[in-house]
Amino acid sequence: MKTLKYILKAAKKGNAKEQYNLAFIYDLGEDVPQDYAEAFKWYRKAAEQGHAEAAFELGFLYAEGHVDGVGCEEAVSWFHKAAEQGDASAQWEVGCMYKYGWGVPKDEAEAVKWYHKAASISDVNSCMLPRSWIYAECKKSGLPELK
Repeated sequence: MKTLKYILKAAKKGNAKEQYNLAFIYDLGEDVPQDYAEAFKWYRKAAEQGHAEAAFELGFLYAEGHVDGVGCEEAVSWFHKAAEQGDASAQWEVGCMYKYGWGVPKDEAEAVKWYHKAASISDVNSCMLPRSWIYAECKKSGLPELK
């Protein structure tokens, strides 16, 4: 297992994967005091280098109110960045934001589009939600199926 010292050194050198790992450590408070400001700083550095998971987690920091003065609109922006890189969990979150009108105008057709993208990811293991559950949620919510 990598030590915190190694992760910090690599993160400071600009390694996006280790920036993400360091942010995650601060986000959860693993082996360090939980610190959302530090998590935000490192997620953002990694996300700005195109790290999709970091963009996804950054979206959650915004959505959960851990970043002062900023809300759902900024969360949507970061979820979109991760979703556009093929992150199925982010695609699901973007769908939810459109379904419920969180930070974007409510748009069920757009929600369905994103739910289907999440469900169609070829690497199902990369998505924390099984396809069958996504399709069931669409059906249960009365969202139309995409052709």
